[in-house]
Amino acid sequence: MNTTLLLVASVFLAAAPVTKQAPPPAGSIGVSSDTKCQLLSSFCLDSQDRFLLCDQMKKRLRVVTADDKLVKDYDLDFGPQVVACRADGSILVAGSGKIAVLDAQGTKQLGADLPVGAAATTAVGAGAKDIFVCCMSKTGFAVSRYDDKLQNPTTIISGLRGCCGQMDFKVRDDKVFVAHNTQFKIETYDRTGKLLSSFGKRDNGTSQSFKGCCEPKNICFDAKGDLYTAESARWTVKKFTAKGEYVNFIGTIAEPGDCVRASIACTKDNRIYMLHHPRNFILPILPGKSPSTGSRAT
Repeated sequence: MNTTLLLVASVFLAAAPVTKQAPPPAGSIGVSSDTKCQLLSSFCLDSQDRFLLCDQMKKRLRVVTADDKLVKDYDLDFGPQVVACRADGSILVAGSGKIAVLDAQGTKQLGADLPVGAAATTAVGAGAKDIFVCCMSKTGFAVSRYDDKLQNPTTIISGLRGCCGQMDFKVRDDKVFVAHNTQFKIETYDRTGKLLSSFGKRDNGTSQSFKGCCEPKNICFDAKGDLYTAESARWTVKKFTAKGEYVNFIGTIAEPGDCVRASIACTKDNRIYMLHHPRNFILPILPGKSPSTGSRAT
């Protein structure tokens, strides 16, 4: 390259704008030096509305307040990928071939291997007497049911197809609600795996429809039993009844979407928080205007 071309290239590079990420929004979780995770894989809320953060790389489970203060830091013998809390304060955590039950102080009470062939876990939850886990394998996703002693695993739902390694579920009233993202549906099963109902469709993203290649990615319930859906392609959250009746649009993140996990949780006073997986922190979803139907989808 001659001197003139080098000079032109240098001027062009110097003039090129430098793209900087916006700082975490006010109220974000997992951004302080004490709470930041090396790989924040998922989170949930406990009975005190504290955040339980899975740091998969560090093999740790952190308990964090809403003002991003570290309360407890539990050391695990495996990398946690998913976490859920039970009404009695105990904690379910799964990942890296293992599933465990911890007490409210983080002491391991029960432990077991994941079902044979499980490559990764995408959701965990519990009913009155059962513990459920969703795992990815070579043939798709499957939900297995353990008894309350973490024994006798039985596959109750198989053949689920999820995009980008995502398949979420939540348990409510002993029913398993699955965010079957490639089908653009929320499917409801009983504890034996019998399909009871479903709702949702692929369209422009308004009302009961979802927009993108594979939505919704994640779901949660509020204290009254209403269901919230999270779409990562547009970083949007919508509210439904448990029967699938559309209630309203909740809010969005004003950033380009991505095809990733978008774990959400709802506090007792109905504040919604979402995992921003690409940026490795949790942020509050503020009330907002629904994005136009022309928004970019992944």
